[in-house]
Amino acid sequence: MKGSDVKYPGMRIELLEEVCILSEPEIQKGWFDSNFKHSFSDSISFYILTLIDAMPCEDKPPDAIGVVFRNYEELVYVHFLHTTLLRAINTIDENQSDEDYFNSPLWQDVIEAAKQAHAVLMKDEDLEALAEAERNRVVE
Repeated sequence: MKGSDVKYPGMRIELLEEVCILSEPEIQKGWFDSNFKHSFSDSISFYILTLIDAMPCEDKPPDAIGVVFRNYEELVYVHFLHTTLLRAINTIDENQSDEDYFNSPLWQDVIEAAKQAHAVLMKDEDLEALAEAERNRVVE
């Protein structure tokens, strides 16, 4: 796919990265590894907030097609991930550690939903073209 078929290719790149990380349990284990230097972006909170911010308004989801999503299928899978993520964070006690979140069966549902969303988002994706489209967009 061409990177120019979405209005904000840079936002799509960020979404792809976030969904990828949510789909990778080995990366997530670093969130609670005491041997790992942490920053806000190395925590579950960062990914919860950024994915929630990436989702279109509930009342106008088709408006997001052409912005960061290429088609309705992508929107449906990311929306399912969003819903799964919200269910997990609304059910698991907010005072729990990242490790407690990770070990919850609800978080395992998030990982599975992220894997599915990532596969759909990456189907026919050309990351180089997407990055080039973002560079061109910024220059214009």
